[in-house]
Amino acid sequence: TAPTHSLHHNLPLPLLSGTLPHDIQGLFLRIGPNPTHSHTHSHTHSHTHSLHKHDGHGMIHSIRVNNASNLTYSNQYIHTPRYLTELLYNRTLFLNTRDKKGLVGIVKTLLAPLTLEYLGLTHTTHGAANMNLVVLGNRIYACDEGSAPFAIHWNDDNTFDSKGYELSDSKAHSSTPSLTHSSTHSSTLPLPMSSHPVIDIKTQIMYYTGFS
Repeated sequence: TAPTHSLHHNLPLPLLSGTLPHDIQGLFLRIGPNPTHSHTHSHTHSHTHSLHKHDGHGMIHSIRVNNASNLTYSNQYIHTPRYLTELLYNRTLFLNTRDKKGLVGIVKTLLAPLTLEYLGLTHTTHGAANMNLVVLGNRIYACDEGSAPFAIHWNDDNTFDSKGYELSDSKAHSSTPSLTHSSTHSSTLPLPMSSHPVIDIKTQIMYYTGFS
C-alpha cells in the first residue's frame, strides 16, 4: 500500500496457495500515486494520512510471470519533470489536491501558473503521471487528470525508461470539435488529457476529453 519508500527489482514472489498454469507467461502492471518524503515532510504538521488519494508521484508496480514457479515483483517511480524537480529541491513545489481548500487553497491555485513558469513547465508537462496506463503503438503512456500522457518504454529486465511528453496530437484527438488539432504535429498535446482515454484498435488513434 502507498506510500512505500522501498524500491525492488525482480524480487522473487512465493506462491502461498493454489497453482498457476505451467505455461503462463506475462506482465501485470499497476500504477498509482506514491507520496515521497517531500510530500509528507515539506510542511509542518503534514502527515501521510492528510494526503488526498490522488496526491503522489506515479509509481509502476509490476509482476512478471515467466512460468508457474517464477514470479518476480518490481516497482519504480516515473521520472516526470515534476518528480525530478521535487527530488532536486527535496520539497513539495506543485499544487496537490489536498491544497485546494478554503481561501488559502484559492491563493495557491492562482499562484500555481507562476510556479510552472518559473520552473520552465507548462499546463501539459507538469503532471504526476499517476492514474492510468494505456498502450499506443510501442509505447506505454502514464496518464493523470491534469497534463499530457507521459511515455515510458518497458525493458526486458523489468525496468522501464521514462521517455517524456512525446505524444503528438496527430495520434490523439479531443472529443470537443473546437479543440481537435489533428493536422498539427507538435511534440506534446495542446491541452491536458483525461486519465482514461479510448484507443481505436484499428486506426491506433487515441480519443480523449480535455480542458484548457
